Amino acid sequence: MHCLYAAPGSGHCYKPLLLMHQMGIPHRIEWIDVMRGENRQPPYLTLNPAGTVPFLELSCGGRVTESNAMLWALATRSDLMPRDGLATAHAVQWMIFEQTRLAPFLAPARMYTTQLPHMTGTRAFEIDEWRAKAESGLAFVERHLTGSAFMLGEGYSIADIALYAHLHLIDEAGIDPDRFPEIQHWCAEIAALPGHLPLEAMDRAA
Repeated sequence: MHCLYAAPGSGHCYKPLLLMHQMGIPHRIEWIDVMRGENRQPPYLTLNPAGTVPFLELSCGGRVTESNAMLWALATRSDLMPRDGLATAHAVQWMIFEQTRLAPFLAPARMYTTQLPHMTGTRAFEIDEWRAKAESGLAFVERHLTGSAFMLGEGYSIADIALYAHLHLIDEAGIDPDRFPEIQHWCAEIAALPGHLPLEAMDRAA
């Protein structure tokens, strides 16, 4: 059985959990309280010297860091994987886009807007900058999804999971989701797929 070390409410941790839930892959979860610094304590660092979450221990004994790498490892030889070289390149393209143009801005904006609202005032300038940069990336995805059911065309894939984990939470980052109707439609389609697990159910998924 795979073991996912995860922080509750994390979009990055949600990616591999959602995929395993959708695919029916047996797994368990070990919760890591990053707010209390558990990821920087010797017991966890012995297991994962990078001190990052999520962290995945595969049933075969292999270990994987980085959420998108986990998607790749878990979905190998499944219908969620790209079917040819060009589609594979496009999947990598979107997963890099998520890591560089979306998550670095949506995740902290969401943290200080929703998870640490008492600190919003002290980070107001940065939050505004994060939102503006995230909105630029969101506009690009919005244009791409016009006329396309999923990120790689008609088939749901790991590229969709990589982006969905953060994009279905843009309201929690203080961004009006109604400004991005194509993204909202795409999010609704994913939420309706068999085996979907809402982020708020993460702590009940183990």
